[in-house]
Amino acid sequence: MSDFEMRSDVILTGGLCFSRTFWKSDVQIKFEEAYDGYGISFSDGGMLEAVRFGGEANETSGSCGLVLDSSLTKIANISPRTTLHRVSVEKEAIHKRLSDLIERPATQRILFNPVLDTNSYESHVIKSMMNMVHQEKDGTTPLFRYPAALTSMNEYVINVILEGVYHSYTDMMKNSGPMPSPGSVKRAIDYMVENASRPMRVVDIAEASGVGVRALQMGFMNFKSMTPMAYLRLVRLNGVRAELLNGALGKSVSHVAMSWGFPHMSSFSAQYTKKFGETPSMTLRRSIAHTS
Repeated sequence: MSDFEMRSDVILTGGLCFSRTFWKSDVQIKFEEAYDGYGISFSDGGMLEAVRFGGEANETSGSCGLVLDSSLTKIANISPRTTLHRVSVEKEAIHKRLSDLIERPATQRILFNPVLDTNSYESHVIKSMMNMVHQEKDGTTPLFRYPAALTSMNEYVINVILEGVYHSYTDMMKNSGPMPSPGSVKRAIDYMVENASRPMRVVDIAEASGVGVRALQMGFMNFKSMTPMAYLRLVRLNGVRAELLNGALGKSVSHVAMSWGFPHMSSFSAQYTKKFGETPSMTLRRSIAHTS
């Protein structure tokens, strides 16, 4: 029998848990008290097999990850030299977000399609967020110092899971909601502009606009051809640019971006460059040169 060795980094933030765990030897874990939430797992160089109550089993591989209700998982079998990357979401956090989307209580547990293609957009986004959070632990990003950026990341991860992975509420989420109005969209935009640098969730915007989340989303798609959060990103990009053009008062580009709610620097830089035709660092250098 090989020696047991396990190394793990765990980071908790706002109803989410990001973990990165290396298992040197094979191991079987039996859960006597299950975590009340849901998890997405990817494996590097090995395999995770999750066995649910009733005997059904699914496993990770190089081409697929697992999306599971942790409360229904009975046994986890892990092969030697496996690195598991996982994000877990508390039931309360994801059910609250789901209830906002369907505009009624989510009383039943969410049944996800357990297999997630690692080449999918959803997998790419979730892996990117996992890497960013662990870079924070390693001291290479200052994410946790900026509440707006942290809220944006948490909101984004939960949205990607609910809207990108098929589950038992997907069809209900797609059903038409009440007809939106231009007035509700204008109220939402006014709220975004006034509060753009503060932590903001889509439910906050919906409450300020006087409609539900589904109606708000329909309104923005009908009248602005984008989602409310995409519009908020445009408002925040303009805020970042105005601050950079003003010299940023000695702040770095990453400091300015995160203070305006952008958690992922490479994604922010790409969005900024596409909108303004220059990188954020170019804007800041030009502003400093102009005032020197």
